[in-house]
Amino acid sequence: MTELQNEIELIKKKPSADQKKFYENLLEKGGLSKSDFVKATLEYATLFYFEGDFRHVIEIIEPIVLDYGHYLEVEDLLQCFSRLAVSVTCEGDYNVAEVYFRIALELGEERKDYLFCSIAYNNLSLTYLSMQEYEKALSCLEKAEKYKGFWDEDMGAFVYINKAVVFQKLGRPEDALSYYNIAAGEYNAEVVLKDDSERLMMKICFDLGKMEEYNILKDRIVETVRSQMPETELFDTCTDLFRCGYASDDKELLIKVLDMMKERVELYPEEYYAACIYADLKYKFAKKYESSDIALSALELKDSYREKMLSKSRINHGHSFEQYLRTNEINFRMEKAVETHDKASKAKSDFLFSMSHDIRTPMNAIIGFTELIKKNACDEKKVLDYVGKIESSNEFLLSIINNVLDMARIESGKMEINEEYVNTDNIKSELIS
Repeated sequence: MTELQNEIELIKKKPSADQKKFYENLLEKGGLSKSDFVKATLEYATLFYFEGDFRHVIEIIEPIVLDYGHYLEVEDLLQCFSRLAVSVTCEGDYNVAEVYFRIALELGEERKDYLFCSIAYNNLSLTYLSMQEYEKALSCLEKAEKYKGFWDEDMGAFVYINKAVVFQKLGRPEDALSYYNIAAGEYNAEVVLKDDSERLMMKICFDLGKMEEYNILKDRIVETVRSQMPETELFDTCTDLFRCGYASDDKELLIKVLDMMKERVELYPEEYYAACIYADLKYKFAKKYESSDIALSALELKDSYREKMLSKSRINHGHSFEQYLRTNEINFRMEKAVETHDKASKAKSDFLFSMSHDIRTPMNAIIGFTELIKKNACDEKKVLDYVGKIESSNEFLLSIINNVLDMARIESGKMEINEEYVNTDNIKSELIS
């Protein structure tokens, strides 16, 4: 274990607030190697991830992922991609999550990290499930199965439970039950994924008309939501309970579910995506029971939170790109200021070796977000957001081309270093902002 890894193991025993403070101080202090910087950033973001605070996860990890060409040799880079893509999915920006997953899968294939590829395909299937693109979700899970020989002991539980979920969504409860039995019987899913398994079996029993089993599971799940349900699963669980209650005209259950969701939204008012789900279900309840006042209130709430969610998404992504470009520019100038002539040849060789990866970073973003524009041509807000990302990537691509010209000047001895006074406090603020 490295010194940092030993510190991380010790800090994990402390309360979450103390852990966050540790990582904030560590990252602010600087001086970390690339590997340690990525490790610390990932661990810091993970604290927010398991609290369900996905916006903070995105703010923390996205600068590394956008600049992934500089971290290709870092072992934890793929985990950063995975954590970010899942968080973006949970925030409802499914198309952006899809882009991140695709780049991560390409890197995983290059590294021959086939367990990661299986995990990424499994997680991408969840993105497609959220988009209600069930055939694409099933295709991803079939690709995950191709790496079965590289699975750890728990991977099968995730893949086959999710296959069962897809078939349940497709209205094929018998097939869903078949894959559930594989997950439970061969991969111990009822232990590995206790809450997910229980929730899925509740829906399967409901679809198959096994109401006695359904009612037992429903009551147990409601109690779990009230007492100990992890924040990351709460809204998915409430949504499943609501759908069963809606189909069975169980008004008492619907009221319980909406009350639990309202409590969460009031506790965390800036979780806009969760609030949108709550508002949507509240509207469905009002329509079912013909309450126009509640319906109007729900629609106003939904529109308000959707606008806030879109605005926050644009701000976060814009800041990430700005930080990304600014940090690269500062690092480039600092490195060139201290380079000596006898290192110029080696610098050129290293640069040319990694240049293809550096170019691919903005090119992947340009290609990915261009495709998203095609898919969302009618959504002006999304198109403007994606255009902003493409413009940022274009600027970075131009900076790479300028760097190539600078390397030519170094080789020919025509590179000039301009010495000037700078405010180091401002540089430090920009690096950690």
